[in-house]
Amino acid sequence: VLLPIIKTAAATSVNDLEGSLNEPFESGSDSLVFDLPGLGAEKSYASVSSSFFAAREKSGSTWLKAPESFSGGDPTLQFPNAYLVDDVWVSGRTDGVLTVELAFSSRLPLRIHRPLVTAELSPDHTTVSRGIISGVLATEELVDAMRLSLAAVQPSFCDGQAALGILNQIRQASDIMSDGTQGAGTCDGISIGLGFSGEAVSIGGFAAPTPPVQDPCAFEE
Repeated sequence: VLLPIIKTAAATSVNDLEGSLNEPFESGSDSLVFDLPGLGAEKSYASVSSSFFAAREKSGSTWLKAPESFSGGDPTLQFPNAYLVDDVWVSGRTDGVLTVELAFSSRLPLRIHRPLVTAELSPDHTTVSRGIISGVLATEELVDAMRLSLAAVQPSFCDGQAALGILNQIRQASDIMSDGTQGAGTCDGISIGLGFSGEAVSIGGFAAPTPPVQDPCAFEE
């Protein structure tokens, strides 16, 4: 549901949305890391120590850790209930937030609440296929992020009317409560599933912090 809306929003700045979204990963500027230090050589484990963090500035096969994904030296997003069955890793549902940043001239952070991740590992545990990140996007959180992303490319989107059509399409995509339930009331969340593949990499130290994103619509008087 969201991809056509994002394609419409990105049309003013990119011709190849899929290529633009994949470019940071292919160029080595940004990546997503699922760290499984508790994983051994067996096909199944009842418990696998696991966490998630963003990485950037790849050099060879080594990525640097994004400091904004850490707290006190440890990744903020932990998966305490992760396990492995027949080389399929399952993160277990967590109440944290997994952020995936999409890039198309500007950045659009997708803050996925209550994430659940599954991935098929190769027998030697060096590659990943058929990975899925699922969870819930808080509708108004995504609306605010989309407005800022669009305004960074086209200042006219700072005007509520200019962006209203696209932002209302996002609101209309709401299909679940933001806590992941299907209870009574107005849905304030959007269910999401993102596919991915991957490979084993080396992790180095910390990259330099990313400067905070400035609101392009915060004009000084």
